[in-house]
Amino acid sequence: MKRERIFYQLLIMMLFIASTGRTYGQRAKTAEFLMPQFGKEIIEVDDEILFYDPWGEGDISSSSSSNSLSAVVFKPVEEGKSVQITFETVELLDDGASWPAHIKIYNGAVDADGTFTYPEATYEVTSSSELPRGEEIAMLTGTY
Repeated sequence: MKRERIFYQLLIMMLFIASTGRTYGQRAKTAEFLMPQFGKEIIEVDDEILFYDPWGEGDISSSSSSNSLSAVVFKPVEEGKSVQITFETVELLDDGASWPAHIKIYNGAVDADGTFTYPEATYEVTSSSELPRGEEIAMLTGTY
């Protein structure tokens, strides 16, 4: 009888732990986001996140199907706060000719009035495509 009671207590505790969605002794998983291949996305941030290109941790093929032109705005959940961005790894490889590979970093809103037209397909991204305007503070190219 005592063993059965302990078993049920353990079972109830395990069900409770499973229902809370938390693992004790470990930190909750960091939220992960992918850069959209096209368009603009706003990500509200209140804790550390992992942010990847549209293909995640996978390799990007060197074909026109990888063409991308998009913008992401990291916005603090609480108005008046700021967001700190730390790049751990950046590797931007252009084709060595006319197709650029770069990331522009803006301070504040990009395309604040919403008038920039983003491509919706790879064939709409060309070697002369431009990014939306905003207060640019850095442009990354190459490997960091």
